[in-house]
Parts: sequence; structure tokens; C-alpha cells
Amino acid sequence: LKIIYVHIFVSLNKIFLRIGFTEEQAVTIKDVFADVLQTSLEHQSKNMATKSQLEITVQQLMSHINSVKKDMVILEKSEFSQLKNETEKQAIELAHLQTSIRNDMDQLKGNVRLDINLERSRATEAHAQNEKNLQLLHNKIDTETANLRTLYEKNKNDSIKYAAG
Repeated sequence: LKIIYVHIFVSLNKIFLRIGFTEEQAVTIKDVFADVLQTSLEHQSKNMATKSQLEITVQQLMSHINSVKKDMVILEKSEFSQLKNETEKQAIELAHLQTSIRNDMDQLKGNVRLDINLERSRATEAHAQNEKNLQLLHNKIDTETANLRTLYEKNKNDSIKYAAG
């Protein structure tokens, strides 16, 4: 009889491990079931349990075990569903962050382009102003040179008039 229970509990332990319990949890649950079964058997034997009563008790325990299995499956599905929902929320949040970063980068690129174009425009205007000032300076130099030549010619003519006469 003990060999059957050992086999059942080893199988139960494997089932617990397969559905996601840790080794320690599976052993603990198995031990609890073993203690419950042992206590029940001792109680039955003290009260001179019959074979049919013992079979009924075993069936009840197996029913309990099946109920716990079902509860564990439901719990596992619930946890999986929660993890799936959380993962989906994080994926949506990540997509929003990516969109936000992309928009911020586009805005930054636009601002940089605008700054570059403004600076280019300012440089072009400054260059044009410098060219204009340079042309005015050339014109002024040409005018002053022409005035000096005129003054030189006038003084030369005055000197020739004075020397001649």
C-alpha cells in the first residue's frame, strides 16, 4: 500500500513541478497531502475503518487533489493573463515613448535646420552689407583721388602761370 502512495506522491510532485511550482513548493504541497492522508488513515484505522470506507476516503482525497489541481491551473492561467496584460501595456507605453522621441527628434531637426538657415541668411546679409560698404569705400577713394588730381592739376597750372608770368 505504501508503494502506491509513494508512486502517487512522486507523480503528484512531478505534476506540481510541471505546472510551475518550485521544487520546494511541490515537496511542501506533497508533504501536506501526505500528512493529510496519513492522518486520515490513522484516524480510519483507529475507528476500525472498513475497506470500503477507506476507498471512499481515498476517493475524497483524490477529489480534493483534483480540485487543487484545477485551482492551480486556474491560478496559472490567471497569472499568465496578468503577465500578458502587463506586457501589452508596456508594449503600448514603449510605442508611445518611441513616437514621442521620434516627434521630439523631428522637432529638434526642424529647429536646427531653421537655425542654420537663419544663420546662413544673416551671413549672406552681412556679406552683402560688407560688399556694399567696400564699394562705397572704393567710390570714396576714387572720388578723393580724382579731387587730389584736380587739385594737383590746378596747383600745377597756377605754378606755371606764376612762373610764366
